[in-house]
Amino acid sequence: MAYLAQGALTHAEADCGLPTFLCFLWAGQADYLARHIADHDLAGTADHAAKQIGLEDARRQLTREQPGSDGVTAR
Repeated sequence: MAYLAQGALTHAEADCGLPTFLCFLWAGQADYLARHIADHDLAGTADHAAKQIGLEDARRQLTREQPGSDGVTAR
């Protein structure tokens, strides 16, 4: 909202770029969690179950149909 309030981005630019930015964020989250699971790194959690849930959440977000995808699932 701050970018819109300050005029750094127009509403059209934000609408166009937000889906791609969110995919980037989810991909980073998936990478982080997958590495921690593979390395048996428990940093930040009591067990791997929470990391598995987070990784599944990221997978769902990255594989859902994206706006403007013409019915093609984003991967």
